[in-house]
Amino acid sequence: PENEVLYRWALQAAEALEFAHSLGVFNSDIHCVNFFLDRNLDLKVGDWAGASIDESRSQSSYRLRYRLFDVDGKDVPRAKGISGSTEIFAFGTALYFMVACQDIWPELKEPEDRDEIRRRLMAREFPDTTVLPVLGDVISKCWNLRFMSMTEVKHAIE
Repeated sequence: PENEVLYRWALQAAEALEFAHSLGVFNSDIHCVNFFLDRNLDLKVGDWAGASIDESRSQSSYRLRYRLFDVDGKDVPRAKGISGSTEIFAFGTALYFMVACQDIWPELKEPEDRDEIRRRLMAREFPDTTVLPVLGDVISKCWNLRFMSMTEVKHAIE
């Protein structure tokens, strides 16, 4: 039953983000603190205050561990703006937190380990997702930008 709940929540989050993206709205602050449960324990994606609408500049951005960096060290959301790729990457990290019940690299603390977190993000050194009970392949594909849209992410979860 626990795995069924994780799949349901992952699918509900993906559907919410897919719908928003279809309207040109990107949350720009995806993480589990912004995933809410209603009285039926259905997941809702919240905190859209800093969203990017129709490619407008976002008034907020992802937490460090949820940020996409390119191999040259560029902070992609800051350099190029919020996009489907930055949302999918952050979604992968949120899914990891939901399934593993911990942050990626829990041994690293902020702000003191910011440089090491950033280095690992740039180098694409992520935790092993094959040991997770569910959704490991989806998480890995989110981190490695193997999905072109939240629709593809949703279909992979289904």
